Amino acid sequence: MFSKANKNGGAVTTTETTGRPLGAASVQRVQSVPSIIAANLQVEGTLRSSGDIQIDGRVIGDVVSNAVTIGAEAHVQGQVTCETARIDGYLSGEVRAKSVVISKTAHITGDVVHETISIEAGAHIEGSMKRISSEEADQLPPQDDSDWDSKVETLVELADLKDAPTAEENKS
Repeated sequence: MFSKANKNGGAVTTTETTGRPLGAASVQRVQSVPSIIAANLQVEGTLRSSGDIQIDGRVIGDVVSNAVTIGAEAHVQGQVTCETARIDGYLSGEVRAKSVVISKTAHITGDVVHETISIEAGAHIEGSMKRISSEEADQLPPQDDSDWDSKVETLVELADLKDAPTAEENKS
């Protein structure tokens, strides 16, 4: 924060980022609210967002986002590709993320591809763990909206979705 004199010689405090006066009417820039799939909602198809996605319901399809949180009662059937992933619920499919946090309530059936990982005692994982290099992790979704469409296409190519099991194969 900075202080400067106003026209009358009094001090006015401003924020460093906006340079606007502080006060009851001033608004600080905050991070955007995540997109939420509510507990009573089922979505079929690919979800793509340059922001964050919180899943508390059911998703049948792939998820590509900056950050993905799978809630404790959520069910996701598909591939999750993001920069940061927190898995508290059920995931049937691969997760590809720079940073992965798997809580003790998580149930994962599929591979986990990560640069860094944290697994709480009690987590249920059936699949392999593969560490990727920081160069590979840098190919994961960006934090801003710049060039998002080309990043998504790169991610789809990296994921090699041709080899992923179909929804029918996952049912058996």
